[in-house]
Formats: sequence, C-alpha cells, structure tokens
Amino acid sequence: MFTWGRSAPGGAGALRAAYIAALRAADSGDFEALATFLRS
Repeated sequence: MFTWGRSAPGGAGALRAAYIAALRAADSGDFEALATFLRS
C-alpha cells in the first residue's frame, strides 16, 4: 500500500496529479520529472 500524499500540501489529489504527469512524461522518454518526484 502506498502511503504518499497523507500530509502533502494540497492533499493526495495534487500529489497524484504530479505523479501521473511524471509518468506520462516518462512514457515519452523524459524521465527527469519522475526521478525528481521519486526523490521528493
């Protein structure tokens, strides 16, 4: 079970949106946003 987003500013919805955007960028070959997200 994922625990991310429980105390994130803007709630889990904002964090989920950032994660999905990073995944979509990675699908296009740009892994920088995903790497940044994973390090945060």
